[in-house]
Amino acid sequence: NYSQSRPERDKDEIKDIILELLDQSKEQNPHVLDKNQPFVREFLLRHGHQSTVVAYLDQTLRDVDRFCTNDPHSPFVVDTTFNIADYYLTQTCYLNLSLVSKTSGKHPWFPGPLLVHRGKNHDEFKFLWQAVKRGCPALESLQVLGTDEETAVYDGMLSETKHTIHFLGVEHIVANVEKKLEELHFPPTQKRQIIDDIFGYPGKLPSESLCKRKCNEDFT
Repeated sequence: NYSQSRPERDKDEIKDIILELLDQSKEQNPHVLDKNQPFVREFLLRHGHQSTVVAYLDQTLRDVDRFCTNDPHSPFVVDTTFNIADYYLTQTCYLNLSLVSKTSGKHPWFPGPLLVHRGKNHDEFKFLWQAVKRGCPALESLQVLGTDEETAVYDGMLSETKHTIHFLGVEHIVANVEKKLEELHFPPTQKRQIIDDIFGYPGKLPSESLCKRKCNEDFT
């Protein structure tokens, strides 16, 4: 905002420049996104041309709504996996509960919406779920969100949901327990036994490990 002390002429010139730029945009019709493609949905330029892209298919959002906001539900899992040049790729996934693998008898994982971004702060991940909700408002009611220990990821997304339960992936919990046991100076053999009791090991029945208990009574 310009103070009243500035000459009215200066303010009029600024308005004229803005109007001229808007008129040029109308004439040139500069579409960043091709309306004929069904995948790249939102493109955001911010912080000195730091571009952020959200991509998904309509069917993907219908699936996420169907399998991640109702009961029984799939966890919605998020992971920032690797760098592509100067960009990060954050991929999401969910279990397709309508399909079962013939070999494993388990539900297969399907890719969810993805985020291509330059930074890894709260705002990037907040924008991801804002964009997804514009495509399907019901996704505000995501039931379970699974992430790694990147605070920005779950804080950004959870700020755009209601009553969503957040949990860490098993590998991160295992690493945290191992770190704590090392800090407490447990001998290696005893540490391994505790880890196996909590999380199980090959050949151990799932029902024999703490994390596979089906109810609070069994866990206790």
